[in-house]
Amino acid sequence: MPWVKLDDQFADHPKIAACGPLASWLYVCGLGYCSRLLTDGFIPDGQVRKLADVDDPKELARKLVEVNLWEECEGGYRVHDYHDYQPTKEKAIATREARAEAGSRGGKQKASNLLDVDYSKDVANVCPVPVPVPVPVPVPTPKEDASHEAIAATNAPRTTPKPPTSGVNPLWEALISGIGIAPQTTAERSHFGKAVKELRDIATPEDVLARCANYRATWPDMDLTPDALVKHWSRMEHPPSVRPLAGRGGRRETLSERNNRAFEEAFGHESDDIPEVVEVAWRSN
Repeated sequence: MPWVKLDDQFADHPKIAACGPLASWLYVCGLGYCSRLLTDGFIPDGQVRKLADVDDPKELARKLVEVNLWEECEGGYRVHDYHDYQPTKEKAIATREARAEAGSRGGKQKASNLLDVDYSKDVANVCPVPVPVPVPVPVPTPKEDASHEAIAATNAPRTTPKPPTSGVNPLWEALISGIGIAPQTTAERSHFGKAVKELRDIATPEDVLARCANYRATWPDMDLTPDALVKHWSRMEHPPSVRPLAGRGGRRETLSERNNRAFEEAFGHESDDIPEVVEVAWRSN
């Protein structure tokens, strides 16, 4: 059974938030279609309406093109950066053939092993002769040795990780400047690199610096990390002092109004089924 790869932060990506839930579902169904038929990310124009049971699939496809998740091409659409995460047709076929061959060899070997079994040994195994098993004696480790090792590990010089060798990336430099600290470990560099990749199509270095400042102004007591900046990217477009209120009539929106607005955006009409929960003032965006 083939699979497609989705990042565990897929739902928080700015492009997914921008195109909406229905277009996001169409995007996931498109990935399944490409992986199943090995199209290398190509989706024919006539196949779009068959991918998912949604209204106006053409309009949803247009939204995916606007946020650069799909690209228009001759005869249909192509998934943006498909081969960055999914295997090519040639690699997928080679993997399937290798697994099939390995399974075939394993089955033949198992059948051969069954033919080579000497069942006469089963008689001797009914009443085996007990064999004494030596019991290992644990050797205590001196505490001073452990303490010396801990002190040596603590005093070991810390190597400074090298920056990316592929040239200076403006977004990378902007992230370091905006967050105020350079990545020191492999895991930290991975988070910085992932944030640069997710923002490269929608942000400039100036955007990164501005939204880092807005993040700190909005949540001065919270740590600013690359993952947090990407997650709240769309909310950091304006500083908190000029951020527009989402409520009707120029006031702050209540929780029930926010739920109704989300329902209207998703389904095109108001819902009478959302209960009135505790109304609290909240800061939009």
